[in-house]
Amino acid sequence: MRLIIDSVDYDPEISQILRNFRVINTNVMYTGRPESAVANGMVQCFQDVMFDYADVLVLKDSNRLSVDPDTIQGKDLVYPDLLVTPQSLKQYASIASTLCKAGARTCVGVFLTRLVPDEQGNYPSCLPQEMGMPVINGFSADELADIAASC
Repeated sequence: MRLIIDSVDYDPEISQILRNFRVINTNVMYTGRPESAVANGMVQCFQDVMFDYADVLVLKDSNRLSVDPDTIQGKDLVYPDLLVTPQSLKQYASIASTLCKAGARTCVGVFLTRLVPDEQGNYPSCLPQEMGMPVINGFSADELADIAASC
């Protein structure tokens, strides 16, 4: 996660885009799924570094997300997600489009890893257990102090 955050921080194009940002709590989309802990850790890491704990997406029920338009007006949104597949990209594009139409300035997707299809062209529904999705935790106070000192 640290490498991903450093990449976002030090990329001149991304830093120009992300001026007034909020982290989308995409982890709500993984509620009840095995990947939930990893998604929670990824969102927490972004929130710890960016010091913005606003929940932009709120789970209404098992399939509906709602957005408070006041929380996204003129904001640059960071959309952290786990896996890049055609389905996850379509979901990101749909959500990003909706958020931008509702008043967000931008919505940048940041994904942990990309899955490739098998020989038949099928994508797995999740990262196979044997590939070991890493456990991600938020930063400790010492790590946050180190990050602040390096800025």
